[in-house]
Amino acid sequence: NGNMLIEFPSALGRAYTVVYSDNVLFSNAMIAPPVIVAPANRTQWIDYGPPATANAPLNTGARFYRVFQNP
Repeated sequence: NGNMLIEFPSALGRAYTVVYSDNVLFSNAMIAPPVIVAPANRTQWIDYGPPATANAPLNTGARFYRVFQNP
């Protein structure tokens, strides 16, 4: 259905930001709202697409993700 699930190690109660791009260099990186507050030591997040994130590119269909722990 086009949704993408990512799972990452996390610290309970810490906040994380997901950044995504259609290229591995992240030259056009975008932030996926909202900030995620970790419910456990591993967190799952699903990219459902619009309106939170842009549509995946039609030509490659590739999307790359990075997760940052907020200070």
